[in-house]
Amino acid sequence: MSEFSDENLISLMKDPLQKDRGFLQLMEIYKKPLYWHIRRLVVSHEDAEDILQETFINVYRFIDSFKGESRVFTWLY
Repeated sequence: MSEFSDENLISLMKDPLQKDRGFLQLMEIYKKPLYWHIRRLVVSHEDAEDILQETFINVYRFIDSFKGESRVFTWLY
């Protein structure tokens, strides 16, 4: 998997100087499993890609709302 734990990723993303680095790492770790979760819910690849992109945009914008009461993947769902 990755050398980054959920806590490390969130700490990076909440640090203004490291936000982009943490976000890229989070995308690398969660892109494929999240895509396949979405793909089970929608028919087309294009729709799944659009939803995945919107999900990651919202993660980037609203990372401060993550309280750490669940795992990152659960929050992404």
